[in-house]
Amino acid sequence: MGDFTTYQLMLNLSYTSVLNFHPNDFSITGPGSISGLIKMFGPRMKQELANNKDFGVDVFRWFVETQNEHFERLGITFSGLGPKKLPLDISDMEHAICEVDKYARMKFPSVKGRDARKQMKREYKPSGREYPPKPTLPKAWSHPSRRIPRIRPGPLVVEKRYEINRIGAHRQGPNGLEFFVYWKGYADKDATWEFESSLMQDAPNVVKEYLAKAKLR
Repeated sequence: MGDFTTYQLMLNLSYTSVLNFHPNDFSITGPGSISGLIKMFGPRMKQELANNKDFGVDVFRWFVETQNEHFERLGITFSGLGPKKLPLDISDMEHAICEVDKYARMKFPSVKGRDARKQMKREYKPSGREYPPKPTLPKAWSHPSRRIPRIRPGPLVVEKRYEINRIGAHRQGPNGLEFFVYWKGYADKDATWEFESSLMQDAPNVVKEYLAKAKLR
């Protein structure tokens, strides 16, 4: 499976309790959204995407973080998504920009995107069925772990993550307290010294539990 197909499968699984992640944790630029970005920002965007495959996701995230500013600038009253009036998340933004590409194919055929496609494979045909009077979100979306973003600021949008098995020791390093961490799924010889500030971002409860047992704080 390719990156984008895998991403769509993970989004589908997020409607269940199989996978739990914050809606803004990660995204993948699909062919349609890449073409949409190029149509929105011009040839320079094509160059930026060629140089940095994560640049498109950074643009999605910027749109998400500044969406209210753009709605206000364009005079658009956005009612929010679902009964809780949720803002657009990063997957919504990826899909929306893909729809920009489709719209532009018909409305502005002279504007070039990722490729030279100008026609639509399928046309929308309404089913005639009414939407439910009160939309509801999947119960799985109320899981507490989905409320905690896990993306750190920096050049990498998605990074490999490790789960702590236990903290075995501590020491005072040149830049503050450090902990000797044993990682789940790895041998004890692979344990590493980690800064307190780094661990407090990913596993604050583990650190606090160790500090309490060691009577350091």
